[in-house]
Amino acid sequence: MRPNVPCHCLFLAVVLLVQAAVLAEPLHPCGLIREDPQTLPWMVQDKFVPSAPDRLGVAADLSSQMPPVGDQGQQGSCTAWAVGYYQKTHYEWIEHNWDLSQTSHQFSPKFIYNQINGGDDQGSSTSDALALISDQGCATMADCPYNQNDYTNWPSESAYARAIPYRGGAAHWFWMQDTTGINRARQRLDSGYTTVIGISVYSNFDYIHNYGYKYCVADTYGGNRGSHAVTIIGYNDTMTTNDGTGAFKMINSWGTGWGQSGFWWMSYVAARNAALSHQVGYYLDDRIDYSPTMLGRVKITHAARDKIGIRLGVGSTSSPRWSKNFRTWRSPKMDRAFPAHNMVFDMTEGEPYITNGQADSVFVRAIDDVSDSKTGTINYFAGQHLTWNVTGVSSDTPVNIPDYNTAVFARARIPMPLDVGVTQIIAPTGIIDSGTSVTPQARVKNYGTDPASFPVFFRTGTYADTQNVTNLAAGDSTTVSFATWTATQRGINVTRCSTCLTDDTYHGNDYKQGMVNVRVRDVACIRLLAPPDTVDSGATFTPRAVIKNVGTTSETFDARFVIGADYADTVAVTLTAGKTDTLDFANWTALALGTFPTACNTLLATDMNPANDVLADSVVVGIFTGVADLSGPPRLLVLERPVPDPTRGHAAIRFSIPHRTQATLTLRSVTGALVRTLCNSSLLPAHYSLVWDGCDDHGLRVAPGVYFWRLESETTTLTRKAVKVD
Repeated sequence: MRPNVPCHCLFLAVVLLVQAAVLAEPLHPCGLIREDPQTLPWMVQDKFVPSAPDRLGVAADLSSQMPPVGDQGQQGSCTAWAVGYYQKTHYEWIEHNWDLSQTSHQFSPKFIYNQINGGDDQGSSTSDALALISDQGCATMADCPYNQNDYTNWPSESAYARAIPYRGGAAHWFWMQDTTGINRARQRLDSGYTTVIGISVYSNFDYIHNYGYKYCVADTYGGNRGSHAVTIIGYNDTMTTNDGTGAFKMINSWGTGWGQSGFWWMSYVAARNAALSHQVGYYLDDRIDYSPTMLGRVKITHAARDKIGIRLGVGSTSSPRWSKNFRTWRSPKMDRAFPAHNMVFDMTEGEPYITNGQADSVFVRAIDDVSDSKTGTINYFAGQHLTWNVTGVSSDTPVNIPDYNTAVFARARIPMPLDVGVTQIIAPTGIIDSGTSVTPQARVKNYGTDPASFPVFFRTGTYADTQNVTNLAAGDSTTVSFATWTATQRGINVTRCSTCLTDDTYHGNDYKQGMVNVRVRDVACIRLLAPPDTVDSGATFTPRAVIKNVGTTSETFDARFVIGADYADTVAVTLTAGKTDTLDFANWTALALGTFPTACNTLLATDMNPANDVLADSVVVGIFTGVADLSGPPRLLVLERPVPDPTRGHAAIRFSIPHRTQATLTLRSVTGALVRTLCNSSLLPAHYSLVWDGCDDHGLRVAPGVYFWRLESETTTLTRKAVKVD
């Protein structure tokens, strides 16, 4: 009889048998070398988390933007898959929106892993992968196909070159030890970007299909069999896991047969747990539309490639204007030979230091860091200027690389057979007075290696002239003179001189631009404010005038105010270009009766436009009391013309009343509309004089134009025309 066995024991036995059968198959490799990012000062730590943006939901999923799930096979290249194949491919998808099913749009783990593994299939670090992409870019699967059985061969020369336009920017990391780090990763996903992290692989990860495709601390069993690099591509704040609520969606590099067709979830608790997570998020800035301008091509023969330091530079080898060490991540684990073809390095950062002369030489430096009795050779070096489309090949090669700690160099000069440019605009420059005639001049140079003949253009405003330079020797300069230019356009004038050489190899020095300030010295009196047109005898006024600097430069000068023959005063003033000022002069008392000329004059000795220096007017001094003049009774109703006429401001209006009557004195427009009432009362027979202040009944200044004064009595109406000017 069979013994009675509990059902749960039978279930456990079945699970163990299934897992035992699976364990008979080899487990997927890992390959991540754990590191402390705090020891890598060249990486940027994200030390704070920006305010979380408003979310439309509680989840994000970038899986549709990923290339097809990849399989690293039995190779420990997970870092290159997470950083290169997934994160780098996604960056370029964001930029180009291309078809990720094509291998020409997928980035190669082989390009990365084979260069950073030290010659042995023992894994690699995340920082080395980021550093390689930052320095060398990344080739595509089409240029550098992945092969799980090949972890030693380096890329072809063409793959090196085509990888460089896909260089990355700065490398970043942030802690994921707490909720702050979890939020940082979620914010990146909200913005459409992935994050690479390292995890520790326990048995519940190998058999994640038994755990609902969720990697949780609560499910951990078995031992830690290694570190693995993976990519975060989504999150769900409401997902329920055995660790609680919330999880990241991840993509793996173990093929579609593992997990949920290659995807899985990791709880927020597990992502920040020290046992299951390295607790660090990594990413690399992308360079948008990057286009290199200078490359270095190097071929080296040596049996231990990871023991050779490589540096490229511009200028002299002892004191370079620019230099950069490449492959700084190298860590020799097993001696492997350099490839039998050129390696290609990006020298774009050094291209701005290229000039004609000593500094347009470039070099490669090689040094053996390890004493092992092995020597090598620099077989080839060339500097390729992509903008000029020229290449300089070193004549120093072959150069022997001695064993241990002796730097050797191969130099090349980048030729510029056809290159001319402008070095200086000699004239016109600075400040010149309007009307001055100048001979424009510029200095041009032949930067190339061959004699050159070419036209030179000079332009400023509507002026343009062309002169020809003939057979200017390589390295020589000459001064070019142009037709005379007369400074008529006041203010800042842009000048431009340019060369136009057919097949010029470099256009960055073809022109120079400058400026000349055409100075106008001109000050003017633009308005007289006081005294008014009519004043009472004995009244005291402050003469006042508005002046303006209508020139282009600051000026200090005197202004003089004159009234008749007995009054004059001078005031000193400083005005910047375009500014106005109101000047008050010494008080003037109106004593003598009559009409007196008034004038304000600006006194600038270098004034270029004397026509606006003086503004003149007149003032009438009389007895304008606004009450009856009892010198004698008038016999007729009389309305005189206003004084002065035309008037700018105040005006005196005289009228006579022959007998007692109700009288009004008004000012009306040409349409008859009432503008101002000066008198509306019962008047005795007398001569009257009233002063109008130039305003309407509302106290507003009357506009210039034609007006009519109207005197109305009980029996008669008189009208006088008057003109008002400013």
